[in-house]
Amino acid sequence: MFQGGNVAVMASDSQSMLGQAFIKYSDALVIDDTNATHHFHVGRLLVAQGDYSNAVARLETALNWNEQHQLARSVTAHWLMCMSNL
Repeated sequence: MFQGGNVAVMASDSQSMLGQAFIKYSDALVIDDTNATHHFHVGRLLVAQGDYSNAVARLETALNWNEQHQLARSVTAHWLMCMSNL
């Protein structure tokens, strides 16, 4: 399981760089929700926040839009395996 307490706090804090990245990628999805890369980054930041089920949903959405997205494939597989062990 992810043990990045400080990272989780930073990713959830809208004033931090990670929090700002989450806001910007989320805003970008409002403009174009078919962008696999944006879904991937939102998913990664949700993992950092500890929101694993929503993270996996975003990562799977990234793969729906681009099944060849190698990072999304590996990160999704990793977190699905971690979630099955909870």
